[in-house]
Amino acid sequence: MQRLLLLLIVWTICAPRLAVGMTCPAMPDAASRAAFLEAERSPPSSRAARERLRGVLGDYPLFPYIELARLRGNLSRVATTDIETFLERHDGEPVTFLLKKQWLRQLARRRQWDKFLEWYPGGDSADLQCLHSRALLETGDRPGALAAAQRLWMAGKSRPKACDPVFEVWLESDRFSPSLAWERFGLAMDSGNPRLARYLERFMDPSDRRLAVAWRTVHKRPHAVDTVRVEGEPSRVEA
Repeated sequence: MQRLLLLLIVWTICAPRLAVGMTCPAMPDAASRAAFLEAERSPPSSRAARERLRGVLGDYPLFPYIELARLRGNLSRVATTDIETFLERHDGEPVTFLLKKQWLRQLARRRQWDKFLEWYPGGDSADLQCLHSRALLETGDRPGALAAAQRLWMAGKSRPKACDPVFEVWLESDRFSPSLAWERFGLAMDSGNPRLARYLERFMDPSDRRLAVAWRTVHKRPHAVDTVRVEGEPSRVEA
């Protein structure tokens, strides 16, 4: 099982190299694999111990994962320079992906917004996108933050709590209009998310809110399509 795991990790390292015509490192011998697995279970804590291990493993292709285990296990106490050095040394390699996400969330918790913006790669998960918009807001780029908040808000599913601070600012800004709430209501209904749709009704104009209630009623009870009322008059609302 351990050998299979090693093969998978090595292939993860090799695939990008092969795609650009580079060579792939040879499979490590049994002694190196054993030393790696032991170090991965108990990563060396001191710099001297890590250098001694580097001497034992030489150019072992998975050596960066030992350092990754140490950094991720002590992220709140590791020096920023150690993390930045690791990310720069292995830039673009799969070994950095999880660490970078974890570190960005740590920077947000510390409110180190300038550092967050320096390392944020763009795109990624919804919570990191929300933290990015928060970082823009906290560093003075209010237009950029509000534009990002609007793009994130216009979705047919609920957004992470990390979005709430910047959403609150956006909802009070002149960029928000009740028509956007109606538009997102439609996205939520199309996505089969009536709970979110009901929440959005609080942001609508009264006329849109009555129509939204009718839409949800017909969605829940299609047979009521001929009797549901909008603004006090009989109306047909498509389910």
